[in-house]
Amino acid sequence: MHKTDKVRLLVFTTVFGALWGIVEMLAGTWLHMMKFPFTSTLMAAAGGVILCVERSYTPVRGAALYTGLTAVCFKLLSPGASSIGSAIGIAIEAAMAEAVLTLLGVNSLSFFVTVLLVSLEGIPHFFVSGWLLYGRGIFDAYLKVAKQMQGFFGVNPDFWKQIAALWVGGHLLIGALFGLIAVRAGKYLRKI
Repeated sequence: MHKTDKVRLLVFTTVFGALWGIVEMLAGTWLHMMKFPFTSTLMAAAGGVILCVERSYTPVRGAALYTGLTAVCFKLLSPGASSIGSAIGIAIEAAMAEAVLTLLGVNSLSFFVTVLLVSLEGIPHFFVSGWLLYGRGIFDAYLKVAKQMQGFFGVNPDFWKQIAALWVGGHLLIGALFGLIAVRAGKYLRKI
């Protein structure tokens, strides 16, 4: 790698990482405080778009990881108790994006798949972080509360499956919409 390529890599990953981190700090914190639904998914999808756009400028292996590391540093400066979990999520999303963009290259398909996958990161993240923070019993507690609510409201015992499908569907919808934004941004950047 030439010296100019190294400088380009450093500048673009820092700029886009700072952008992602600031979006996480401001919009993410505000949306979490407002208890906005699917906040983490929206933030992951926005981060995925930023990673794809950044990769358009620096199509170099490892660029998404450097961008994610910068965003993590910014996120750790944000107020709120969710910073550590969000920072871990950002790191995982950057690693996922790096894997997809390295395997598939810089193109419309890789951009769509990248954003869709990082939008789904919140699903396993929810279960793993719940297990790490509260132990395996947290899932039994979730199921017990769900059954009590089903009994209280008189809904079908399999209603939780519909809620789970809605939850996963929301992640997929947001990921697909932001994936299309990434594809459009990539096409625009290729034209200029």
